[in-house]
Amino acid sequence: MQGTGPRWAWLQLGLHYLDQGDAGQAITALQHVIRADPNDKYNIARYYFILYYRTLGYFLSQVYILYSHCWESLADAYLVRGAHASALKSYQRALQLSPESLYPMIQLANIKLVSKIHKNI
Repeated sequence: MQGTGPRWAWLQLGLHYLDQGDAGQAITALQHVIRADPNDKYNIARYYFILYYRTLGYFLSQVYILYSHCWESLADAYLVRGAHASALKSYQRALQLSPESLYPMIQLANIKLVSKIHKNI
């Protein structure tokens, strides 16, 4: 897979692979989305602009949330692969971008719980 192309396409491809259970391909595609320019949240969210075109203020407030979803999806792919440490870091990044998001909080707690159980066995 080559790393050139629109980020929205990589995002959709990554989500497709994740849905199909192909964690390796999902991780590769989702990393292309994030690595293209990790600080350029607006370009990643352009794909979703049509969903929010009526109220630009709402769109701009959602940009960080959309970007955090990229990190959540990457973390989900890491979990499918069994890479808990990488999943933990990705969920933490998603939580930094969207502190009110419950999903990464729950997933972080689950990973920490599973890690603690395995250490005690």
